[in-house]
Amino acid sequence: SLKADSLQINRTRSRKSFLINRSSVNITVKNLHSYHCFMEIFKIIKFQSPIALHSLFNFSKRSSSNSIITPTLSKHFVYQSSVLWNALHQKLQLDSTSSLGQVKTRLKDAILKNQHKHEEVEWLPSHDFNFKLIKL
Repeated sequence: SLKADSLQINRTRSRKSFLINRSSVNITVKNLHSYHCFMEIFKIIKFQSPIALHSLFNFSKRSSSNSIITPTLSKHFVYQSSVLWNALHQKLQLDSTSSLGQVKTRLKDAILKNQHKHEEVEWLPSHDFNFKLIKL
């Protein structure tokens, strides 16, 4: 009887974990890369550390803007993260006083909303990864 009860509990747990794993939404690898790039640039701006990376960014002098002047087009971190920051920080209503938890939550929500939100007929792979299309 005890063995039958433990077997039933194990079946219930495995069924629940299967349903949880099956229903969870995953972020695509490309969006995960963008998520981590954005989080890194946020931490660099907020904590001004590491100073070697912080000094590579050219921040706008406008008082009302937290924008970064993008460097020459490239695949390097400084350019990619500058583009991400400029595309998202105002939409997510972020500044250097926002907490890491707030940023993570807002960014994940925005990515998941954008990911596969289009109809199959109009969906293009570029829609999932174009952060300019994010609407909150």
